[in-house]
Formats: sequence, C-alpha cells, structure tokens
Amino acid sequence: MLTLEQLRAMAVNLDIAKEALSQSEKRLGDALDAKKMVEQKATVLFGAYVTISLALFGFAGTLARDPVHARWAVAFFIAGTVFVCGAAAFALVFRSAEYGNFGSEPSMWLQAGRIDGDHQALARMFAYLAHHHATRIEKSYASNAVKSRRLHIGMMVGVAGAISLPMATAFIFFCSFAVRP
Repeated sequence: MLTLEQLRAMAVNLDIAKEALSQSEKRLGDALDAKKMVEQKATVLFGAYVTISLALFGFAGTLARDPVHARWAVAFFIAGTVFVCGAAAFALVFRSAEYGNFGSEPSMWLQAGRIDGDHQALARMFAYLAHHHATRIEKSYASNAVKSRRLHIGMMVGVAGAISLPMATAFIFFCSFAVRP
C-alpha cells in the first residue's frame, strides 16, 4: 500500500480515489455491522444464561430446604454457577474496543491547500481518507476477533453447563449409592 508521502507526491485520479474511498467505507461498514451482530448475540445469550442460572439456583434453594433432597441441590447449584460464568463471558463482549469510524477530523480538511485546493487536492484527500480507513478497518477486525472469541467461549461454557447438571446428578447418585450399606 502506498504511504501518505507517496500519495502526496503523485497525481491522483479523482474518480479512482473516490472509488477507493467508497470501497474502504464499505469494508469498514462490514466490520461495524459484524460488531453489532456479535453484540446482539451476546445480549440475547446473556439474558438467557442469567435466566437459566436463576432458575437453577432457585430450584437448588428449594431442594436444599428439604433434608431428604438437599444433596441434589448441589448439582443444580453447580450447573447454575457454570451458566453464570458463561454470562460473564458474554458481558466481556461489551468491553470497550478500538473501532474505526467513517468520518474524518475537520482539521484534515481545514488547511490551506486543501480547503482552497483544486480537483487534485480533492483527489488526494479521498486517497488519504482511504489510506486512513485501512488502519481503521484493521483495528475494527482485530476488535471483532476478540469479541467473537469471547462470544464463543460463553457458548462453550453454556454447553458445559448443560452437561454439568446430569454429570453432577450422576456423581451424587452413584456416590450416595456406593455409601449405602
């Protein structure tokens, strides 16, 4: 990719610079749309995991009150705790991250030779903006990768939560069965 200094030194075609800027804005838009999609999924799954964990904790509390069934409460408490961990992973999706933006600082435009420039100055500005979008796009995709990893971790923890209930129940059953005379 050309550097800003190389762009400054060359005659830039206005139509090509417009197209380069248009394409880079589309690519940046894709990254920002992906961010929204990941965050929407995390929002829905966060709510579901919190609801599931509250139900499991509530049922564990109900079982714990009855001395005959109190040992079964542990299995539901464990599963609820796993779902809380999954919800925490979804909450991490919303940590602030660096993303690009479509606009540019007014200071880029409000300089002598640019604001009063000719078509060549406009063509260069479009090329500069496309150049700056490359960095913004790279940062946005890197941030999306982190958010996606956190989303996938939360989903895998949910699978573990679903598996933990029958496993803990079986463990409690077989341990109590083995202890009986």
